[in-house]
Amino acid sequence: MIICPNCNKSIEIDARLCPYCGVSLLTDIDKKNLDSQSKEVFIVKICDVCGDENDLEANICEYCGAKFRGNEKIVELERFHETVSNTDNIKNITEQASSRKTTKEFGNKKLNKNQITRPVIYFSSFLVLIVLFFILYEYERTRIEPASQIFNQDSRVDLSKLDEINRLTTELDKDPQNPDKLLNLANLNHDAGFFDKAISLYERYLNLKPNDFDAKVDMGVCFYELKNFDKAMEIFKSVIDKNPSHQIAYLNLGIVNLQLGKINEAKEIFKKCIALGEHTEAGHRAQELLRTH
Repeated sequence: MIICPNCNKSIEIDARLCPYCGVSLLTDIDKKNLDSQSKEVFIVKICDVCGDENDLEANICEYCGAKFRGNEKIVELERFHETVSNTDNIKNITEQASSRKTTKEFGNKKLNKNQITRPVIYFSSFLVLIVLFFILYEYERTRIEPASQIFNQDSRVDLSKLDEINRLTTELDKDPQNPDKLLNLANLNHDAGFFDKAISLYERYLNLKPNDFDAKVDMGVCFYELKNFDKAMEIFKSVIDKNPSHQIAYLNLGIVNLQLGKINEAKEIFKKCIALGEHTEAGHRAQELLRTH
């Protein structure tokens, strides 16, 4: 620590000038030694947030973006070039250099050790984001569509529907052959993510309404969600056999084939789906899947 002879403030950094009043802090010996050296002087301000060095005139930290308030530490950095062969002078210069913070030149700036490793951290974070993006993309690519709620982004577990499910269950107990209540309850369980229960309700409903192809497709979606791809494919094919114009059945059948790695089969199915209506939501999605595979 150095005490400024002019303003009497304590100075914890190694500097030639007082950062508070500007008075020279060099002793006569220091001045004599420095006379024999050529040097470059860098005056920088230290960011209070990240501790990095910045240009004296900077208003914000170049590295973390923190705004400077005017009370940051001012540091004077020097780079010496020895021009004499005097052994004592060389020793002094070496001691001065070793007492300063270790730096590494990078362009016209100086980076401390923390700064050197920061790009590595940023790059690692970038790689993690890329991996997450592809995971989400793969999930979206193989997301299958219920016929009754096409492209519903919330068709996953939704416990907010429990009250309605319980209410309808009570009503259905009193009227177990009511097809409307069976279908509504099946759809609610489907939307809430209770796929096994939904399948049971769809089967009861389809015994009463065997030609409701939308409900049958929705039951196939439940099997898909349970990873029973063979059963889901069987259901979608049976719908197409009885109703060749059912576009959602084609779309979902193509998605199942994608999931199973049958890319060529999936493409042919998507083409048939598009032929049934290229400007529908199912048609648009089939076009997107066809374009990306």
